[in-house]
Amino acid sequence: MARRNFPKNYRRRGRSRRPYSRRPGQAPAPLSFWAKISAYFSKPRPRQQLKTPQRVLEVGVGSAEVAGSSDSALEFAPSLFFKFPELAEKIPWLSLRGSLEVSPPSKSMHIQHLFGDNHIFLKREKLDADHIVENQAKKMEFSLAAALKAKKRLVGFGYTGSAYIWSLAQIARMFGAKLELCLLNRPMGELEKDRQKDIQKWVSAVRICSSESSYELRRKWMSYKSAWTKAQFLDFEGINSEAVLGYISSMGELRDQVDRGLIPSPDLIVIPVESGVSLAGLEIGRRIYEFQKIDILGIRTRKFYHMDRDRLANLANGAIEILNRHLNQNLKFSFKPESFNILEDYSQDAGQLDQLKVDRWRHRLMDLDALEFDPMNNARAFLALSEYVNSKPISQKKILYWNTSSALGSLSVELKPKKTLIRRRA
Repeated sequence: MARRNFPKNYRRRGRSRRPYSRRPGQAPAPLSFWAKISAYFSKPRPRQQLKTPQRVLEVGVGSAEVAGSSDSALEFAPSLFFKFPELAEKIPWLSLRGSLEVSPPSKSMHIQHLFGDNHIFLKREKLDADHIVENQAKKMEFSLAAALKAKKRLVGFGYTGSAYIWSLAQIARMFGAKLELCLLNRPMGELEKDRQKDIQKWVSAVRICSSESSYELRRKWMSYKSAWTKAQFLDFEGINSEAVLGYISSMGELRDQVDRGLIPSPDLIVIPVESGVSLAGLEIGRRIYEFQKIDILGIRTRKFYHMDRDRLANLANGAIEILNRHLNQNLKFSFKPESFNILEDYSQDAGQLDQLKVDRWRHRLMDLDALEFDPMNNARAFLALSEYVNSKPISQKKILYWNTSSALGSLSVELKPKKTLIRRRA
């Protein structure tokens, strides 16, 4: 019987033909033409940056034309560039919020009775979010622009499961940057635990320190090692003066909405405070955009690493210094530690509001007005605002609450209905 000539990539076992299997030490089979095409188009592509900010000013407030795009896509541009056009070519900026229109604050009618006879308005960062979680896009659009342009290897520092670290890991994936993390451990809710799982999958290396002393030691060692690795070090939780610039633009967006009649000018703006970067930006924006009659109140929700009023004033003054380097006419004001109005009584460390009470409050808001609040910060701050307003002689005020994060997640304390036993009398 004549022997059959089988193809080179096949081998004969009995009467069957089976595909060629790779032997140990043997080179893999080359990819086919279509496999190469599929691998090329499946590579992640970084989002386009705004390369010619001067063209932004021709479009209008809240949008920007992306240079080099054939379809003339519109994206967010900071309102700071419209107030001071000379900054557009001098301050690096990164587009992170996508092609959305700035949403105006809305009045909440179903929860009005929880705040006395005051009028409650909600600014929801969720409606302006794109890929990056809510308010983190505003903090990172200035602070990360120079770092991503200068280096491809980043080293970030922060808390385990924090929204900043989670967003930083997303941005590193988008732009193809290698990210290494050194995290300080702290108690986490279910939402933060889910974020931490994503973080460990997305970055190249994660080192978790259980105490502040071990964290400082690890940071010094990584700083020494960066002399030959050429890595770009980022500030702890992204706290720097560049991050303050993002929330200056928030007050510019509010000024535009008030002038257009979309919302009445508020009497009081309330924002949760963890690092304080958002509060510092709002205070600077209040002076730049001439909101003299508005008071801004921050509510501390959690103790933050090496963060106090002195450092907050330094961050605000540093942001003013950055602006004055490039402005045609310098800003004439500065900040002191007592310039910031912050309630410290309602943080998790103070113990005035236990987490179970906060979770019940969060459920109540969902039932009344379908409002989403994260269980660790915004739900606590909103409950603190209700108790603060009802305990003080505050009435007939237009209060704007800045909901910086409303990501849904499992409750840190599982709510179980109480079982009541009904007994008949004998």
